[in-house]
This record gives sequence, structure tokens and C-alpha cells, in this order.
Amino acid sequence: TPLGDMMVDLEFVRLLEERGVPCDESGHAAEHSIENQLPFLQYLAPETRIVPLVLGQLTLPAAELLARTLVEVLRLRPALLVVTTDYLHAGEGY
Repeated sequence: TPLGDMMVDLEFVRLLEERGVPCDESGHAAEHSIENQLPFLQYLAPETRIVPLVLGQLTLPAAELLARTLVEVLRLRPALLVVTTDYLHAGEGY
């Protein structure tokens, strides 16, 4: 962002992976919706670590696994969930 890099919470990522949630950075290569949120987080809490999640079409079992895992991991440590979406990727060609 214009304010610099943000640190990824690698411990949180490890906890997700240990519980079977696949973690892969490639989903962020073409996605930009998080860029609208990060400067606000950096300004208000510059030491904040993030775990960006990009979700496409999930099967019901994958969605249930992610939901159960987030509940389990969030019971272990405090966190703020910030959710955004990009409705522009709809229709012909997407």
C-alpha cells in the first residue's frame, strides 16, 4: 500500500493449515479488493498482522471446514474479521 507493507500473521496461517485449510498465495495475484481495506488498518493500527483470505466458489464441505476452523482458531486468540467483496466480477467474461 502507499503506507508500506503489512505483516502476515504466519502463526494464524499455520493454525489454519494444521487443521486442513489449504493456504496458497496464488489467489492474491489477480485480486485487489483487499487493497481498499489495508491502508485504513495500517493507519489505525500500524502493527496489525493480517491473514488475507480469498474465496472463490467453495463446495459446501470446504465452506464448512473453513467456518469450523475459523471458529476454533479464533477461540484461541483475539482477532478482527474484515470482510469485503468485489461485485464487478460478474457476468459475461467472468
